[in-house]
Parts: sequence; C-alpha cells; structure tokens
Amino acid sequence: DTTIQVNVVCPALSVGFTTATNPIIAGNSALLTNTSSGGTFEWFVNGVSQATTSDYTFSSNTQGDYIIRLEA
Repeated sequence: DTTIQVNVVCPALSVGFTTATNPIIAGNSALLTNTSSGGTFEWFVNGVSQATTSDYTFSSNTQGDYIIRLEA
C-alpha cells in the first residue's frame, strides 16, 4: 500500500465593488461595478438575493437607505 498526503489550498479572494453614483436619486439607477477577483458572485439588497451577475444595476423608486452586499 502507498499513502500520499495532499495539501489543497484555496486562493484568497478579494471582494469589493464601486459605483460612480452616490447618492442614487429615487427613480434612477446606478451600475455597481464588481472589483472582486475570482469566484462566483451574488448580490443582495437588504438581505434579499437580487442577481448572480458580475456587475449589478441597482434602482429604486422609493427614497431610503439600502444595504447592498456582494458575496463571492
């Protein structure tokens, strides 16, 4: 019998996004540009999944504060 020890490593991910539009005027939209490296992506607004695209366009007709999160 032969035993081989294998070391599996996962590269560190850098997760982030930017937007040129802040604040966003109600009724308008803003492109959120993903600056992350690698992985798959999921966008959340106030804890609710919105998209699995690399970049995301956010819009709302209602004034207020929104928590936008990107997971990779």
